[in-house]
Amino acid sequence: MSPYKSTEQKAIYDKVYHAARKTEHAVRDKAYRAAHKKQIAIKRKQYMASRKEHNRAYFKAYYIKNREKIRAYEKAYRKERLIIDAPKRRARWLQNHYGITQAEFDTMLNNQDGVCAICSKPNWGKKRPYVDHDHVTGKIRGILCQKCNTVLGYIEDDPKLAQAIIHYLSSAKIA
Repeated sequence: MSPYKSTEQKAIYDKVYHAARKTEHAVRDKAYRAAHKKQIAIKRKQYMASRKEHNRAYFKAYYIKNREKIRAYEKAYRKERLIIDAPKRRARWLQNHYGITQAEFDTMLNNQDGVCAICSKPNWGKKRPYVDHDHVTGKIRGILCQKCNTVLGYIEDDPKLAQAIIHYLSSAKIA
């Protein structure tokens, strides 16, 4: 026989008991997790591996059921983030890939008078200016338009091939 007259009394007691010991339990749980970090990670990994197919099926079914809602949310999220974070993303890209800041990029572009280093055209079109760099050393050579950057990529930065192209163009007969 239970010492409580009703299940409501038991629920009240449990609520008071757990509230009074909440911080005590939190400290105990944190200490346990810190002491058994590797074992917990292994168990979690095993559990997730055992549930892989189940989770895949569940999320696939969820996506199919809520496809339009998910797509609308993702579209709105991307639109908002692209507008807000475009300068930050560009600055982070320059720093991570080329080791330069946006200010250094702007200075390089100003030193080229705002034109492509190869064709000297100021029209970047819809594309942004590209950072040209040596793929072996990583050293930045200049700022190029998309077309000139693509040409350098196709000839693989080979000066002999560039000279052969120049020779071909200058000696080719126009039919």
